[in-house]
Amino acid sequence: MKIAIGFESVDPRRGGAETYVVDLLRGLIQRGCRVDLFASSWRPDEIPDSVQLHRIDLKGSDWPRSWRTRHFAQRCAEAIQAKRDCYDCVVGLIGTIEQDVLIPQGGVRQASLEYNAQRFQTKWGRHLYKIGKWLNPKWWTDLEIERRQYSSHSRTLIVAVSHFVKSHLMRYHAVSEDRIRVIPNAVHLDRLRLTSADRERARALLRSRYGIGLDTHVGLFVGHNFRLKGLEPLFRGFRAFLDTWAARNPGFAPPIMLLVCGGGRPEPFQNLAVRLNIADRVQFAGFLPEIRQAYLAADFFVSPTFYDPCSLVVFEALVHGLPVITTAQNGAGEILCPGREGFVLKTPYDTPGLIAAFDQLLNPKVLRQMSVAAERLGREQSFDRHVDRLLDVFDEAARLRRDSGSFARSRRRSVSHLESRVILREDQR
Repeated sequence: MKIAIGFESVDPRRGGAETYVVDLLRGLIQRGCRVDLFASSWRPDEIPDSVQLHRIDLKGSDWPRSWRTRHFAQRCAEAIQAKRDCYDCVVGLIGTIEQDVLIPQGGVRQASLEYNAQRFQTKWGRHLYKIGKWLNPKWWTDLEIERRQYSSHSRTLIVAVSHFVKSHLMRYHAVSEDRIRVIPNAVHLDRLRLTSADRERARALLRSRYGIGLDTHVGLFVGHNFRLKGLEPLFRGFRAFLDTWAARNPGFAPPIMLLVCGGGRPEPFQNLAVRLNIADRVQFAGFLPEIRQAYLAADFFVSPTFYDPCSLVVFEALVHGLPVITTAQNGAGEILCPGREGFVLKTPYDTPGLIAAFDQLLNPKVLRQMSVAAERLGREQSFDRHVDRLLDVFDEAARLRRDSGSFARSRRRSVSHLESRVILREDQR
């Protein structure tokens, strides 16, 4: 099968969707597919040798990000259309308008806006946050591209990474259900394999570095955007848990700490930890180039996120045998059976739910049972299985394209319309 993939910049060091693209390229090549990548930049050492590379030149790199996004969408569409008959299936991920299959790893913009606004607990705070987004030209560029992607005139099949995202596609863009296929994220198991001895050695090493005892229960938080991932409600819920514990067990402190990893700005949250009197129970590790060390040092994973289409770190935590605490606002929570592999809070501010989860995980027997179940579930979410399911969708899209002569014509109209908008914006400049 000959496949074209469009994605603006491929650098897996940034994680997220960019790591996913590289993994997808490798998975397709391993299955005998011929793959072309259309991108404006990439790390050559990360791209499989057999992938044919096509550079989308973005002139004016110092121009506003909204212009670059729009320019890439248009130029990538033109480049793919020029070779359209060479491919069985064209795949887009973020910011592309020419594809047979779309994989919106970042979810839906309008849904993200609504859930992100929940970080502000006052009505005015939520309104001001939304106004700030609406004043950003990048917001309108992204929204326009989404409307092209999800147009009712399009025959593009959409791979939603969760039922959570599927519901947003239908709610905000009125995408018909028959165009959506739900395939959750997955992890490369080979990348995460370690012997038992390696696990114990890595666990002891990191705990020693941060002065954490081997008998202490460690809850791991991973994320770069601390506010979006719910660190503030986590700290407040943790304080409430410690108060509840103290009332039930006077004179006996619970053996529990939080380990915070990620490249976000820690100072506001370090100050919050001091104000809540939990600073002695929170360790900020910063960005770890090898995040696996943190998984191995922890006992459970906690991510009370405000919005996540399907968090990859949840899958990585499960593979490492960490029971997961997350929210119903994270699509990855759909694979959990609450009480078996983890817990799903109603919202990031579900303090009673968080306290109950901490209580359960401080029980050594329960923790052991949930750890075994978590690792079993994590290993079921293999990237090999994920790629096989995607190929079924690619085959379906290829058949639809062959059977529909109007398919390509409707796409050309969509691209031409966006091109006229691009030319207009350039003239205005």
